[in-house]
Amino acid sequence: MDNDSELEVIATIEGGAHLGHFFIFDKQSAEQYKLVTEQPWRVADSRLDESVPDIGVKEPVAEIDGKVLYQTIVADGGSGTSSRTAYLWYLENGKFTVAWNGEIRLTSTFQNNDVVEIGTYDIDEDNLFYFSNSYKINTEDKKAQPEIKQTAAIFKFNGQTFVPQPSYKKTGQ
Repeated sequence: MDNDSELEVIATIEGGAHLGHFFIFDKQSAEQYKLVTEQPWRVADSRLDESVPDIGVKEPVAEIDGKVLYQTIVADGGSGTSSRTAYLWYLENGKFTVAWNGEIRLTSTFQNNDVVEIGTYDIDEDNLFYFSNSYKINTEDKKAQPEIKQTAAIFKFNGQTFVPQPSYKKTGQ
């Protein structure tokens, strides 16, 4: 995952419905590992085979300026709210950096209103395009039309992280 020949170890701990931790260790010598990062992330369960633990890291999603970006989906929420957030991160010279994060699914229920937001992103060269669609509907008023919102934003990679480009943000109905 980084530039050296030694393999890294990735581990997760699941604490509860939305509690957990995500760790990366870098091998230093034959029996020694150094903690690179510990994040309070509960990795979203996306495994298909129950016999193989899901550590939340798949193939790299992109390579930009020599940095290999990986995605981890984190589950969060509480009473009436549930979310899935995508974190894009990389390792460079033994340092862990989160380059971007964004909601890919958010659901909430409050005062007879259901809200659902679904987001996605795409990386093209050094730009990250983020799109989300959401709706809000009153669960008691069966004749009410849902409120629908669409958002698009562009983020540009500055060598370390993706920075929002405010002149490109667009919201519509």
